[in-house]
Amino acid sequence: MRVLKRLQKNNFKDIKNEVIWMYGYVKKYRLSLIFYICAGVLAILISFLTSFVSKKLIDVLTGFETGKIGFFSSLLVTIMILKIVIDGGVKRIGAKIEITIYNQIQSDVYLKVMGSSWENLNDFRSGDLINRLNSDVNIVAGNVINWLPSTVIKFTQFIGAFMVILYYDPIMSLFALASAPLTLFFSKFLMKKMRKYNQEIRELSSETMAFHNDSFSNLQTIKAFGLTDYFVQSFSKVQENYRGKFLDFNKFSIYTSSIMSVFSVIVSIGCFGWGMYRLWLGEISYGTMILFIQMASYLSNSFSGLIGLIPRAINATTSAGRIIKITDLPKEEFYEIKLDEIKKDMIYNNGLKLVIDNMDFSYIDDKNVFKQISLIVEPGETVAIVGPSGEGKTTLMRILLGLTSPQKGECKLIDKMGNEYPISSSTRQFFGYVPQGNTILPGTVKENMLMMNPEASDDEIFNALKKACANEFITDLNERIGEKGKGFSEGQAQRLSIAMALLRPAPILLFDEATAALDVFHARKVITNIMTRNKNQTCIITTHRYSILSICDHVYQIKNNQLIKLDHDAIVQLERIF
Repeated sequence: MRVLKRLQKNNFKDIKNEVIWMYGYVKKYRLSLIFYICAGVLAILISFLTSFVSKKLIDVLTGFETGKIGFFSSLLVTIMILKIVIDGGVKRIGAKIEITIYNQIQSDVYLKVMGSSWENLNDFRSGDLINRLNSDVNIVAGNVINWLPSTVIKFTQFIGAFMVILYYDPIMSLFALASAPLTLFFSKFLMKKMRKYNQEIRELSSETMAFHNDSFSNLQTIKAFGLTDYFVQSFSKVQENYRGKFLDFNKFSIYTSSIMSVFSVIVSIGCFGWGMYRLWLGEISYGTMILFIQMASYLSNSFSGLIGLIPRAINATTSAGRIIKITDLPKEEFYEIKLDEIKKDMIYNNGLKLVIDNMDFSYIDDKNVFKQISLIVEPGETVAIVGPSGEGKTTLMRILLGLTSPQKGECKLIDKMGNEYPISSSTRQFFGYVPQGNTILPGTVKENMLMMNPEASDDEIFNALKKACANEFITDLNERIGEKGKGFSEGQAQRLSIAMALLRPAPILLFDEATAALDVFHARKVITNIMTRNKNQTCIITTHRYSILSICDHVYQIKNNQLIKLDHDAIVQLERIF
């Protein structure tokens, strides 16, 4: 059995954790689920009542029993209308509960992913994360709302139908249950491959989603290099992989279900034949015969439904495992920094001192980036960090933003009162950051600006745009921006990104090649504007544009895993060479 094999591989713990994780949501919404179960059971009882009234009506019509035809006809119509109303209500209730649970799970997963370590999240492609957040969450939510209620409802239907048949004809009940052993046998065979197929299909689905995301995120590059045909062919290969695995599983399911259907038909014919035989002998009425057929159908369908819940459970646990894999990623180090408005203003006005002392850093792959580097930046200073590509300039920015942590040494901020704040995700509030490229999102200029400071006035926004020299091309704050800054040049998008950082009330600005797309005039003008904006606002710039070094207070070079301070002559030499 598949279960035994998994036990041998020590994977039972994974299944247990997946079930416990899903049960957390079942427990959270237990009252809604209990109500949903009760409504479903009521619908089953109405179905039984319909069958009994139908039997009675048929017996009256055939003269087997005496009674009022009009009464039973009216009762049957009333019950059927009631059943329609209840079935509709059950579906409506189920939909409301399902969307609530779906939103809750999706929100929880999104929150945990956003709070996970940046370094660990880099192991996943964005398309894969999107697929887990949507498709896998949808599968889990559907099973949280449907699996337990379906189990209770189907079991109720099974027991009820069996008891009715057993009451009227014990031999018929044996006919009706004849397919049970066969169904169990083939369901075990189905389980052997079900989880494997589910895992492979889910992974291929993520691969497809990731390919879509990569393609649409880089349309300009793909078209510019004439790579459309290459990507179309690559997409065809991705589709073919998915198609092959999907059809393999489909063929497997068809073979299995077809065999089970054959036995089900044989059992149904047996039940029908036995009923006809007893009817021919005059031992049962036409109404009882119809009741037998209905109950046998209920019994067979409910049992098949119970067995069918096993593959659904496997599908759900597979998706739950994929979700748990990302929700269990290491979380960012966070501690609360309690600052009232007065202290925030004081820190912004007086600035913060940055201290790095004997810091070592390497990524997960053990590649050394820094060895015992030290750096002190006083409030109000403008510091440039230079060095060849790949030496660690962007890595230093990531450390300052708390996206990754050094293995050794200190990295902290110190305010005027001597309070120390170790660098972590908690200290990001003290930084305004402009990465390489641009950070603008689809929407209006104003919407993008207000993300940095929701309480900023239009005058403050225009002032930030002016400091970043973005007022030269932006006159309307409601001007719309396309995806990835569509509608603006690279230089314009970069200036708008700088304006966003300037609007953020942060004592330290981090520019990671933030002037790379600007001409020399605008690059120097933007840096000069920033230096005169707030005398205690610190600015740290990584750059290959050596023409701006002369306006910086200090220049450091990253070389051989070290951070070396350059003197005036070295700076002048760099400016001459480049």
